[in-house]
Amino acid sequence: MTHDELFDLAEKVGLGFIRHASIRERDKFELFTKLVAEHERDAIAQMIEGIDGWNMDDPASTAAKAIRARGQA
Repeated sequence: MTHDELFDLAEKVGLGFIRHASIRERDKFELFTKLVAEHERDAIAQMIEGIDGWNMDDPASTAAKAIRARGQA
């Protein structure tokens, strides 16, 4: 994700000020977003590894459905 995309998302949740914060604060924000993404990737990988009832005719669809369902929880 680009810096602009990160800052645009921050603005969507009322954190638009971060775009104009000090370099140190922006660096902290970017590190935070990287940690969140890393955590989410690991959680999704663990979830995918544990999916019961894989549809072997369409495993990608099975995985995509599971990932989207995770966002609903």
